[in-house]
Amino acid sequence: MITFQSLTVRRKRQIILDDISGHFPAGQLTGIIGPNGAGKSTLARALLGLMRYEGRVALQGQDIAGLSPTQLALRIAYLPQGQILHWPLSVERLVSLGRLPHLAPLSTLNPADSLAIEQAMERTGVLAMRGRDATQLSGGERARVLLARALASEAPALIVDEPLASLDPGYQLDVMDLLRRESQRGAMVACVLHDLDMALRYCDRLILLHQGRILSAGAPLEVLTPDHLRISFGIAAQVQTHGDEKMLLVSGRRSMTHSVDL
Repeated sequence: MITFQSLTVRRKRQIILDDISGHFPAGQLTGIIGPNGAGKSTLARALLGLMRYEGRVALQGQDIAGLSPTQLALRIAYLPQGQILHWPLSVERLVSLGRLPHLAPLSTLNPADSLAIEQAMERTGVLAMRGRDATQLSGGERARVLLARALASEAPALIVDEPLASLDPGYQLDVMDLLRRESQRGAMVACVLHDLDMALRYCDRLILLHQGRILSAGAPLEVLTPDHLRISFGIAAQVQTHGDEKMLLVSGRRSMTHSVDL
């Protein structure tokens, strides 16, 4: 579990996250949602210690401020948004970079490293392309390979930022299926998402950010209410259910409430 308490992030004179507290449980897929500029990616990066913050972030009760970058990388895998591959590495070589936190300087991969790489490629369905040039992959293939690189670290927590960007609907489903399976294996998975339908369909929990504060957190049906959607996104929308299937029906724009007492 990752917890954060009284978390505040400032950029120059602007407050990006304003004294927020919450948690990300193990064994669940938690979606971080909210409109543009709400602080979603900032929250993800703060949880990783990648930016200066006030307050406390803890992993299994241990303050991450006391962990070295290598120790943190062994505990939390991270897949940032918008990664561009510049070097013509093979898929297998690219996935193997996920083992770097386990390696001492100048050391080589051992059998345990090779097994972790093999299993990560198998779980993401990229074994058949292990010898291909990673720079020649399609967007959907690249997304799965980069996710395999993160999984190769065998970290018990995974944070991904906008993994569905620029993917067609089929590949989006593939990625969300992979993330859900990882959470079902016991990992703590946190995912920054813009697609509210995907958040509703796949996530166990949601954290809805609005103006740097948490407007709502909990089960998707508790978070994606008409009032919350109007306040945060300025839309008229509601969840409709058909048997076990749920979908978000958006009927139009509504005036946004710019100042909310959270």
